[in-house]
Amino acid sequence: MCVFLHENSNPAMKLELTESRREKLKTAAFIFFLLVYLGLFLNAGIKVISRPVLKINSDAVHYFKTAYNLVNYGTFSQQFPRGDEIGDESYRPRPTAKREPGYPVFISPAFFFDPTLRGMSEGDFVFEDGELILPSKAPCWLTLAALFLTSLLGMWVTLRFTRNRLLSIVALFGIGLSPAFLVVVRQLLSENLAALLLLGFSFTFYLSVKKGEIKYYAVSGLLLGVLVLTKGVFQFAWIVAACFILIHHLLKKVPLKRVAGVVFLFLLSYFIVVLPWMGRNYRHFGRAFITERGGGTLVIRAVYNDMMTPKDYAASFIYWVPTRYTEELAVRLFGRDVINRLDVTHPDSIHSSVKAIRAEKAREYENSVRADSAMISMAVSEIKSHPFRHLIICFPFAWKGIFVEIDDHFFIPASLISLLLFTGFFAFTLRALIKREWEHVALVLPSLYLFGMHMLLTWCNPRYNKPMIPVLWIASLFVLQLAWQKISRRFEKSPDPGRE
Repeated sequence: MCVFLHENSNPAMKLELTESRREKLKTAAFIFFLLVYLGLFLNAGIKVISRPVLKINSDAVHYFKTAYNLVNYGTFSQQFPRGDEIGDESYRPRPTAKREPGYPVFISPAFFFDPTLRGMSEGDFVFEDGELILPSKAPCWLTLAALFLTSLLGMWVTLRFTRNRLLSIVALFGIGLSPAFLVVVRQLLSENLAALLLLGFSFTFYLSVKKGEIKYYAVSGLLLGVLVLTKGVFQFAWIVAACFILIHHLLKKVPLKRVAGVVFLFLLSYFIVVLPWMGRNYRHFGRAFITERGGGTLVIRAVYNDMMTPKDYAASFIYWVPTRYTEELAVRLFGRDVINRLDVTHPDSIHSSVKAIRAEKAREYENSVRADSAMISMAVSEIKSHPFRHLIICFPFAWKGIFVEIDDHFFIPASLISLLLFTGFFAFTLRALIKREWEHVALVLPSLYLFGMHMLLTWCNPRYNKPMIPVLWIASLFVLQLAWQKISRRFEKSPDPGRE
């Protein structure tokens, strides 16, 4: 009894026991929230997938058809047979390159998991109101799995950056239960896979710069290659990344021989992945490229430069905020005719005019690859003739591209979440540049590249920027932690009036 009292009277022993209990409580709370998240995630995922009929359209049809042709014919092609070719045993789709191969390869195992997909014939591709009805939801489960892995990786990276379990749990919930990602599961689009690859590349690129180890350069190069084959917009990111590595090492006065070695290894890893696909396209189409859709996208942007009036420009900053009230406000301030020009679904919109121009240009050439090259030349010529106008119009498109979330999340308006995430992201970037924390710049550089490319060269559909969401959460939570620590220190330093 005396010994027991003596041991507990030791302040150091009491402190050690208290810290141990606190750590156990934190661990238990962390595991509890992980289990809660798992339950919520499965519930949300099953709700999305289990709706009765699965219809896909637009890009998703192309992805699915490419996966179908790959499994059944061993050919990367999004081609559908003509009516007289259905049932013809000699039919083989011709190779195409309108879509990147990464996502179709990713969902192709669904054909082996589910016999109903394996048993589909060309005649089963029945369209209804421009939509394709799928007999199986197996591809959706693969897309949901990509989201689950992204959320876990986002949690782990946040924990590594902040050393705060609560913030890492916030990142887990924010990423995994994001309505923007959950809707993609049923739409059968590539954004969830792209988000996983972008986060993986961003983190390994960060480790490359921070640690300088050869293995990280090799892995980051490989991941960039797979990312490019999933989202062709990243096809020039290797130039940005290689220049960043080179400049960073030279600033640190690393020997030139080592600098050349790591840059070479990074590029070698990258080109090992992408060159086979580019070689395949050169063999079939006479041009080495990732995807042939660049010309059509660039034409859209060039035509906006030419057709956007000052009224359109001003109205876009209100109309492109996705809330229930902004469209009414924009109509009241600028009139319905102006808003119709900005509404991509309206027949009188600028976007509809672009579609007509693209269709006309496509008819002038024998195949889509030549048409794409011609449209790139036309768009570049138009942009070069008015470069200042092009840069000015970047601002409303950048504003439009910020609103990546689509539904209210945790009872907070989606547009506000998007604004907060991008504010944190740009604050993180600015702080890293000012403090010359180059490893932090490396983390956000791929996302900056993605945002910049869409701002400069596309009509910046917010969906295009969805893969940034995990990095947005990580950067914003890191900034939030720094702000909280700064506020806490100020309160600690302020004198206590009660003691005077």
